[in-house]
Order: sequence, then structure tokens, then C-alpha cells
Amino acid sequence: MTPPTSPQSNHSSTEHSPLLGTDPQPRKQSDLNHSQRRVQRHVLGLVMVALVLVNFSFNVTEAAWVRLYESVICHSFYAIADPSVIGKDGKIAERLCKIGPVQEELALLQGWQTFVNTLPGLFLAIPYGMLADRFGRKPFLLLGTVSLFFRFLWIAIVCAFPRIFPIRWILFQGLTSIFGGGTIVTSALVFVMVSDVTLPDQRVNFYFVLQALEFATSIISPPFGSVLMERNIWIPIILGTSTLVFICFLILTVSETLGALGAHADPPLPADKTGTPLTGSGHRFLSPSPPSTPSPSSSSSASTSPPTRPHTSTTKPLSLLSRLTKSFPLLSFLFADLRILFLLFSLLPFAFGETANELFLQYISARYNIPLSRCAYFFSLRAGISVLVLTLVLPYLAVFLIHRFHYNTLSKDIVLARLSFSITAIGTMIQALASSISVFTIGLMVAALGVGVAALVKCLLARLVHENELARTFTVMGLVQTVGILVAAPVEAELLQAGLRQGGPWVGLPFGVAGALFTATAGGMWVLRIKEETKRPATSRRPGMDEEEDMETDR
Repeated sequence: MTPPTSPQSNHSSTEHSPLLGTDPQPRKQSDLNHSQRRVQRHVLGLVMVALVLVNFSFNVTEAAWVRLYESVICHSFYAIADPSVIGKDGKIAERLCKIGPVQEELALLQGWQTFVNTLPGLFLAIPYGMLADRFGRKPFLLLGTVSLFFRFLWIAIVCAFPRIFPIRWILFQGLTSIFGGGTIVTSALVFVMVSDVTLPDQRVNFYFVLQALEFATSIISPPFGSVLMERNIWIPIILGTSTLVFICFLILTVSETLGALGAHADPPLPADKTGTPLTGSGHRFLSPSPPSTPSPSSSSSASTSPPTRPHTSTTKPLSLLSRLTKSFPLLSFLFADLRILFLLFSLLPFAFGETANELFLQYISARYNIPLSRCAYFFSLRAGISVLVLTLVLPYLAVFLIHRFHYNTLSKDIVLARLSFSITAIGTMIQALASSISVFTIGLMVAALGVGVAALVKCLLARLVHENELARTFTVMGLVQTVGILVAAPVEAELLQAGLRQGGPWVGLPFGVAGALFTATAGGMWVLRIKEETKRPATSRRPGMDEEEDMETDR
């Protein structure tokens, strides 16, 4: 038997090595032995089941949480303002809770809930990623799932005992994200584990499967939760929380994936390591596309070889600080081209759009006087349209532009990005101005047609940066989106509060602001020009969006 070749004999990593190394002979599925294939099937199956169940637990409880918050706030308000409306069973009719003071407090609560759930991930994503690269993915996926369970449990306790705990105490749920990094880290780990047990030519297909599972769960779970809510509001909450307990036991049976296919397994693709902008809403496990935050595998590709000597105690305390300090000069290329900066920040409107969607249920219920249990069906409608767009509309348009108008790949991506931004802007403005639920539904359907914009922006960025800069670019994109959510969450809550005080069409102010930002970004996208040319060298030049040589898009 030939002894295994040391990875170091074929591959040597230094601080000057490219982040995205390539294997001259990529591994194939046929190169895996029986044990590796068995681990691959085992991990992929269990991870996908866990993904479906986590998304189910969030989707089935979403409307129930909002209604529970509203009922607690409503009871507190009428206990002082008009106790006569409180029934003998302690309940208040939902229609009486649609008044300004109750809805304003609810908007504030939801906005800051998004903030506190997102904030820990901003600071803990990279440290937890480094730990996962060293000690394995499974312990931190389990830790993150356990923290989700305690988040649900804490909220349920506060809402179940409103005479003991003020409703705003649910904001302490953010402390649970310290253990595991919150949904930002947990969602990234799912994609990293899939990357660990798949080969490069397989990963894109498996990512599409993950997206399809997320959308499928979003179609089915909200209506199911609505049916359960009509029986008792606590049924979907107990079901969702219990599901998280089951997932914890399920993760215990998953094999560790770090090095599962051998030390010389191919590193994940750039998009696999950082992903795209999930939603990062803090209440969903996965966004419709791979996570937009720094992935826990961000340093794995440069550290596949085992260390030649153990780390000494003098270097350990400085490792994280030194890595972060050295990373700042490595980002100077981002400022070499104004188009790169524009594309990086072009997804900021989605932060406002996502936080507006956090207030989605409350907005529909308050403005159109619809019970919250029925509002959840709009989630299914939006998810269904997203599936159709990703699987049918965008692929068909891509083929149509290439074969009918003879567009090249770059021109096709630019046109689709322009259309996606413009359609999203139109749909969001319709939602903001809609005076009836039917018009709002039309706006919702139109806005959902722009679901592919994040992937298109990533394709355009890949045209402007060197391969060695791509992972850093996507990492910065994730950080920009996370910071955007942190800013947008309280701002959108304040906007909804202001709109509720003014009444009438002003209630749509959060969607109006998001629509204005989408409109401005769509305008910038229409003047953006990228030539079909060889990728610029890593030592960047400084072109701007208005330079003469870049004003024509080749077909």
C-alpha cells in the first residue's frame, strides 16, 4: 500500500499565498472511498433535515410571536385605559389592538429585536469561524442551535408571565446569541459543512437544493402555523420550540465534517465561504441565498495542512488581533474602483427591505385590519413566487437574452441586475402606497420578482476583482449588509411608529423609504458600465464609473 502523501509535500501555505488556491487535479466523486461516500451521504442527509426543521420552527411561529407580543402590549394598555374591554378570560378582541399606541410599541419592540439578535453576530462571526476551523463545525452548530432554543424559551417565559416580566425584557434574547454567534454563524456553518463533504463540481447544485428546501419550507410552514394559531396561539410556539430540541439531538448524530474528505480536499468556492445577505434579519435561519456574513470556513482553505510544530503560548493571545490588524491593508483594492464600492453598497437597500419585512405582518394587520393568523399566508405567496423566479423566470430570461439578442454573459448579468433592481423598487413603492390589500398583494408579487439580485451583484463583482480578492470582497459585502441591518432595524421601527401616529398612507413609510433607496440604487445600476475584458490585476488601477473607457458594455 502506498503511504499517503503529506499535504505539505504538494501544497505550502504562507501569508502571501492566494486565498483561493486551486488544485491542478481537482478531485472527483469517483476518487472518494466507500467510507468517505458514506460520511458524505450521512452528513448531507442529516444537515438537510436539520435545515428544513429549523426553518420550519421559525416559519411556523413567526405570526404567533407577533400576535403574542401584540396581545401582551394590548392587555397592558387597556388595563389602564379601559379595563372594561378585557373579557372574563383575560382576552381582548384582536381588532381592538390595532390602535396607534399598541402598534407603535409593537413596532419599536420588533425593530430592536432585530437589532439585538444581529449585533452579536457582527462581532462573533470571525472568532467563532476561527474556532470552528480549529475544533470542528459540529460543536458550534450544536451550540448555536441550543442558543436558538433558549431564545425561544426566554421569549415564551416573558410573554407567559406579563405580570412578572415587562414585555421589553424579551430583548434580553440577544444575550443567547453570545453562545454560538446567533443565526449568522449557525447558518454559515450549515453551508460550510456542506462544503466540507462535497467536491467543487457538486457544491453549486447542493446550494440550490438548500435554497429550494428553504423556500419550500416557507411555502408550507406559515399556513400551517396560521391554522394552529386559530386553535390556540401557544400551539405553534410549543411546536416550534420542541422542534429545536429535536434538532439538537439530531445534530449529535451528525459526523464531524472538518477534514471529512481528507486533508487535501478542495477548498470551498468563494461564494460558498461567505455567501450572499439571509436574510440576515435575525429571525430566519437561512436567507433565500447563502449567508452573507463571514463564514466559519474563511480561513480553512489556507490551513488545510497540519502545522509543523505546535503553537506556543506566546503566540496564541496575539493570533486573532494580529490577523485582524493585517487584514486592513489587504482591503485597499476595494477603493481602487468606484464601481466595486457601488456594487458593495448596492445591497444596503435590502437591509431596509428586510427590516421592513420584519414589520411585514404587523404592517398588513394594522393597515388593512386583517387578523395576524391570516397575514402569514402572504409569506407563502412571496416564497412561491421566489421559487418560480429562481427556477423558471431568470433562467429563461438568461437564455432569451443570449440567443435572441446575442448578449454575452456579462451583458446578460448587467441587464438582469438592472431589471431586478428596478422591479424591486416598483414593487416596494406599490406596497408603500397601496390603499387596499389587493393593491398591496400586487406590489408584493412584483417586488418578489427581484429575488435574484444578490446573486447577480456577486457575478458583477467577480468581473471587477481579482480571484485572490474575491473572498475578501464577499466578506466585506456580508459585513456591510449586517451593519445595514443594525442601522435599518431601529430606523424602520421609528418610521412605522411615525406613520402610525400620522395615520392613512403614512403607515407605509418604512416601505416608502426602502422603495426610495431601491430607486436610487436602480438608477446607479443603469449608469454602471463594465467592459468585457480581462480581469484587472491585483495591483489595482483607479477607474471610476464615469471613465470614458468603461462607458460601453460589449455585447
